[in-house]
Amino acid sequence: MRGILFGVPQDASSSEFNAWLRRVTPESFKPHAFIPESWLRWLHDVYDQEGAVSRSDLDERAEELAQSLLDSSASNRIARDLEATTGHSLVLRPALGRPPGWFEFEVVFDGHAVGSFGHSFAPDVESFVAELADYLREFALDEEIWGGWPICPTHGSHPLDPCVDASGTAMWCCPEGPSIAVIGQLRPA
Repeated sequence: MRGILFGVPQDASSSEFNAWLRRVTPESFKPHAFIPESWLRWLHDVYDQEGAVSRSDLDERAEELAQSLLDSSASNRIARDLEATTGHSLVLRPALGRPPGWFEFEVVFDGHAVGSFGHSFAPDVESFVAELADYLREFALDEEIWGGWPICPTHGSHPLDPCVDASGTAMWCCPEGPSIAVIGQLRPA
């Protein structure tokens, strides 16, 4: 994974950008913060479009972006697939957190809270969906649905993996072959 580690630029385009980034980054991140490449691109876009905005303005833009990711019905796509393939229900109760890109979710499976987690996710909807599906499987679904989920309909012997295909769409992919379905469009087995 590429990104920037404060003090050691790995993909920086300008010293002005780096200076601004250091000014607007939470103190808790310094001096060893790592910013994932996807968020670094978002920060570059903000800087390129609006210049050196203040920390409060950057926080506001990050909150707007986070809310747009939640409004995208990303978790509903995963819940639809779970219900279509297993009959189980899934509800994620989100809360925005800090730093930008950090989300906290309470996971409700078949009407019972099974825990909560906080995790950083990518700033674009399709990557967010794929990363959320992957993290949810690891956090709760593989435990609640023994044998892994969702099972590959082609082979029947292993779960599908969430991925983002070449067109930028969140997909369920067979580790031994092509993409099977868009996340949110799995069919009953």
